[in-house]
Amino acid sequence: MNLIRRAIALTAAAAMAALVTLTVGACSGATTAPGAPVYRAHGVSFDYPAGWQEEDLPASAASRLLWETEFGQGTGADLIAVEAFRLRIPVGAGNLAEASSQLEPTVRHFFAQEGGAMQAGSQQITVGGLPGLRFQGTGTEQDGTFIGNTLLFVFDGTIEYAINCQHTHANAGEMERACGQVMRTFTAPRPPPPPTGTQSYQAHGVSFAYPAALHAGTLTGTVGNGPQLWAASLALDAEDWIGIGADRLSAPVTAARLAAFTPAADNAAGRFFRQVGGVVQAGPQQITVGGLPALQFRGAITFRGIALKVTLAFAFDGTTQYFLYCAHTRAGAGQMERACGQVMRTFKVSKAT
Repeated sequence: MNLIRRAIALTAAAAMAALVTLTVGACSGATTAPGAPVYRAHGVSFDYPAGWQEEDLPASAASRLLWETEFGQGTGADLIAVEAFRLRIPVGAGNLAEASSQLEPTVRHFFAQEGGAMQAGSQQITVGGLPGLRFQGTGTEQDGTFIGNTLLFVFDGTIEYAINCQHTHANAGEMERACGQVMRTFTAPRPPPPPTGTQSYQAHGVSFAYPAALHAGTLTGTVGNGPQLWAASLALDAEDWIGIGADRLSAPVTAARLAAFTPAADNAAGRFFRQVGGVVQAGPQQITVGGLPALQFRGAITFRGIALKVTLAFAFDGTTQYFLYCAHTRAGAGQMERACGQVMRTFKVSKAT
């Protein structure tokens, strides 16, 4: 029963959150027990009980699984599996609470699918000095054998380590001690500190500066009043991010025609907020972005049960409408408002689009 692989496929990073972690054993100062065999590969190391068998399993090229290994007594159901996955968005102490909120229903569902139930979780822990989450539950093998599970998800930036300790009734005590041994001695490379400074975006005839801590990506879906020309995203995590792009309008909009176009922009903003389960709270406000006439709206949405504040702006350059929206959680407000302000202050159109 490989709950880890099925549960982890749906893991995502999310909102910044205040955090008090519980240290498991002596994780921050792991020591190797005398005579215990040590696993060393893929940049990690940990102890496991003497006499246990190790089996490295191939990773699928089509999945986000990087590597996998298993340890056990050779009795089948009693084993410890350790896996590593590549995440699309970094997870750390700051957004661990959101990772927990997304993982918990998934883990609960898969325990139920295996004929058992989640009994404890999620508990915030540290393993090898890294933030993690612990879940405990039960399942049943096809032959009716009871299986107890302790599932650990340990986050190292965009790498996620998953440790599955599973045991039968008969070997519960020995397997729990072995699981504790792996947890106490687990070490992995520490993630590099977040980048500092400023990055420059130059594409599609526009340029602007943005904080280096944001990760550039793609963006799909139109926001404004016409076909989308291009779009990009700048993300701190799954909820704190900036979307920017351009749409083609059927008629040019200038400063002189801004008031006449305002109802159409108002409709576009309302449609955008409704599509994401939100509401416009303020605007339109006439501003300029990169010397272009613009309209700004503010509103609120709820995404995956998390309240987000959103600033949406439309800037007009003839028949090109540039859109910019900045979404942030309460915890990420300061950092993302500064980032949004930096993008708007430095935005320039270098050629006709």
